[in-house]
Amino acid sequence: MATRNGDKYEGSFKDGKFHGRASVKYANGDVLYDATYEAGVLKWGYMEHNNGIFFRGNFKKNKYHGENGELSLNNGDRYKGEFKDGLKHGKFSTWLTEDGKKERKKEYRHD
Repeated sequence: MATRNGDKYEGSFKDGKFHGRASVKYANGDVLYDATYEAGVLKWGYMEHNNGIFFRGNFKKNKYHGENGELSLNNGDRYKGEFKDGLKHGKFSTWLTEDGKKERKKEYRHD
């Protein structure tokens, strides 16, 4: 199903809203794989942004949110930890390209 803004949704519906497993190709080129929706609200998924950034984890109000999220940047840096309102927040394991991919522990506050 194509939405008015050009996004393409493949999945199930309940009461006229996205519900259950789905995939979405957004008009801007972002792609959401293996997503879970509840009553039209995105709860979990794999998001690949058109700029090479990749996120796997929970969503709240269409932003990264919750524990055990994984973020991979287009320069190769990776972060695994808690996100709040779309930002890194709390304790993280990090693998930074400049460190030769060595795992480090770090804490972030709305970064």
